[in-house]
Amino acid sequence: MVTGSMLAMCCVCKQVAEDASLSSHWTSMSAYLNLHHLQSVDVKLSHTYCPACYDRQASAWSLPKKNRPSRTVRTIR
Repeated sequence: MVTGSMLAMCCVCKQVAEDASLSSHWTSMSAYLNLHHLQSVDVKLSHTYCPACYDRQASAWSLPKKNRPSRTVRTIR
């Protein structure tokens, strides 16, 4: 993560994508910031849906589910 880059955040669960692919690992904002030694002012947010929240919302709206792997949430201690 380069300082000033966009970081995708799920508009429902507030998890952030660990990389630009949006289909791999999603984690909490605080864990991500700690892992990358950043502060909240160092990132710009772009809102989206993580795969799990998208699937729930798609079902609620009767939309087809995207063919993506399920969300993996990592807890960083």
